[in-house]
Amino acid sequence: MKLQERKSEELDVNMTPLIDVVFLLLIFFVLTTTFQKEARLKVDLPSSSAAEQNTLQEPIEITISSEGEIMLQGSGDWRAQLQQFAEGGSEHQLVIRADSNSPHGAVVQVMDAAQQFGIINLSIATESTH
Repeated sequence: MKLQERKSEELDVNMTPLIDVVFLLLIFFVLTTTFQKEARLKVDLPSSSAAEQNTLQEPIEITISSEGEIMLQGSGDWRAQLQQFAEGGSEHQLVIRADSNSPHGAVVQVMDAAQQFGIINLSIATESTH
């Protein structure tokens, strides 16, 4: 019994389906990634065992660094911006994100400015310990 010889053919791998799958995975991971709002100042918040309360509106966040640098929404001119928010007419909530090593005077300075501008809803951000 004589077998026929086959001509040797080069096998070619089709890369199109592989590229399609890679692009689909890339799109999946981009769409399912959660993004976190980052402040320009690195702040180590103090811890608290109190439960977090829900707020009705988007709060105004003031960040105080461990060196006492105060920023409102990434800007160093925090007093003028705070006054503009207060003049908006609606009730705003002010959240102070002060580093656990920040000077007490900087926190008092922000609280005093908030009182002068008529902002009465004030809270201090902490990290949960439970």
